[in-house]
Amino acid sequence: MNITDDHIALLGAIYDAEGQSLSVSEFSKKENLPYAAINQLMQELESFDLVETEEEAGVFYLTTYGYEYVESYDRGDVAKRKKEVFQDFDQLNDAVEKIGASKALKRTTLWLVIVAVVITLAMIFAPDIFSSDKPDIPDLNLENMQQQVDSIRTSDSLNIPNE
Repeated sequence: MNITDDHIALLGAIYDAEGQSLSVSEFSKKENLPYAAINQLMQELESFDLVETEEEAGVFYLTTYGYEYVESYDRGDVAKRKKEVFQDFDQLNDAVEKIGASKALKRTTLWLVIVAVVITLAMIFAPDIFSSDKPDIPDLNLENMQQQVDSIRTSDSLNIPNE
């Protein structure tokens, strides 16, 4: 008889369940585990004479040997580890609630959202508000400017001494 941790987990689930029975299909959906794997483990437990099925197929109950095995097995470490994990989550939830419950944080967030919405609406419905009042720079006619520069260079009116 080779009983694994998975077998023990299933025995514990039956022992802890209301009515001390376990439906393989409901358990696999609830725990998000493959039905075939759970059913295979239950069949192995049934061959070890630790569980049995009665009227309804797929619903398993502990046998007297199963009860003895579960009660003699020390599941305290598993329960303690689960309790510690849940306490860690409780501490994390408390910290998140303290941060989230801050009135100043809520008010600041609310004001930032309101300002963002107002600015966005103003940009959509009144884009003239965000345009500059400076006059547009006129288009420069570069060819005309080049001609003027050339005419100045060639003209004698500047009286530039040639060396």
